[in-house]
Amino acid sequence: MIPRVETLGDGRNFATIRETAQALECCTRTVERLIYSGEIKAVRIGRNLRVVIPALDAWLRGQLEAPAKPWKRENRKGASNGHV
Repeated sequence: MIPRVETLGDGRNFATIRETAQALECCTRTVERLIYSGEIKAVRIGRNLRVVIPALDAWLRGQLEAPAKPWKRENRKGASNGHV
């Protein structure tokens, strides 16, 4: 059985990017990247984005079920290739 993932636990359906980052213990930029890549669902209310908490819970459960991907750093355009 999959454990229920409680991100904020206060019964709300939406959270700010800052609240989401605090719950995930990551920076706000990471949450923004997850939103813009489509991994985490969010809605725009005025000029602000709000993370949909049930969708965030589902994403976290999927992360728990999926095997960990090996971390691979992509070469950025103009970045050093490690040679000095």
